Amino acid sequence: MSAQMRAIWCRPARGTPLKGGQEEAKKWPERVDEPDPDASREKYEEAKRIWEMALGNFALMVIDPIEVDLVDLSSPPDKRSLFTKRIDSNEGVQWEETELVP
Repeated sequence: MSAQMRAIWCRPARGTPLKGGQEEAKKWPERVDEPDPDASREKYEEAKRIWEMALGNFALMVIDPIEVDLVDLSSPPDKRSLFTKRIDSNEGVQWEETELVP
């Protein structure tokens, strides 16, 4: 991931009040690079602190759905479909679609 993406993980949680206003937001890191062991001790320690904060706020979730209920209200008539995962020993993973009343 990019250094700019990692910097997002150093911010307060999205949707929470912005304490300190825009002045506080200006203090957030714009990028988080891996700490450089050849940097001065002070710069290395600060980079390491920010690096650990970013990684501590990151989580990867892997979702393997077995069923998806899709509702489409974008145009009449409304549509709704239920997709159910089926595992077939010959064909592998197949999705079965059932139309439902919206």
